[in-house]
Amino acid sequence: MIDLASDFTISIWMNSLDTAQSSQTLFNTIEHTGIAVNYNYNSQHKLGLLIGAGPTEGLWDAVIYGESNIEGSIWYNITLVKSGVNYNLYLDGNLESSIVVNNSTNYNYNAGFEIGSIHLHSGEYFDGDLDDFAIWGRALSNLEIQRIFDSEVIEGCTHPNATNYDESANVDDGSCEYETVQIG
Repeated sequence: MIDLASDFTISIWMNSLDTAQSSQTLFNTIEHTGIAVNYNYNSQHKLGLLIGAGPTEGLWDAVIYGESNIEGSIWYNITLVKSGVNYNLYLDGNLESSIVVNNSTNYNYNAGFEIGSIHLHSGEYFDGDLDDFAIWGRALSNLEIQRIFDSEVIEGCTHPNATNYDESANVDDGSCEYETVQIG
């Protein structure tokens, strides 16, 4: 489940084997009108991000596209970050597009999700390979997103002033602990 009212980050690696097939879904919430990350939406060879209010509304509040053309048979990292009403879509660690969706303050439901398809018979399936899918219940920083692209994800405490700092970690998992100082 993903809480569409809260901050989150979704990351997935993709390698399309069919650039001619339009509307290839990478990630989609159930119901379909929550969040959808799509490749080759409207046959543009770009990423598409669709954001909606959920099953009670039935419409998309926003649709944006990435800037870069995506070629077939090449691995790409796609990361979506929601922070407040801001949605940022990254390709290989670089910001592709962003949008402010003010209506998203009203999104108040948890959604299931599907990877690689909208639903079984939709025709909007991903034709290729998907790998290393992850969801975080917070907005990752630009540095954390770059580290996902640059290397293997190693979760742990990444703050050097913490007592349990993990030098090998490249994504903070919220486990940092700090020395308690008593005053008086």
